[in-house]
Amino acid sequence: FDIFEYLSQQAGKVVSRTQLIEHVYDHAKSLSSNAIDSAICNIRKHLTEAGSDVLITTVPKRGYVLDPPR
Repeated sequence: FDIFEYLSQQAGKVVSRTQLIEHVYDHAKSLSSNAIDSAICNIRKHLTEAGSDVLITTVPKRGYVLDPPR
């Protein structure tokens, strides 16, 4: 939920993995390298199941951007 909330606050802006880790996980040193990817995947799944128009787009080598509903 914290990742989605942060992306919502930054809607339309690219948010890097580092920003997400710093904001959501408070500099977790033992964080798995794919923790953010897994969380984004789960959020996308929940949004799809809920029939939401909200999209989270991956921007290669930059991060993620939450696209507002169309």
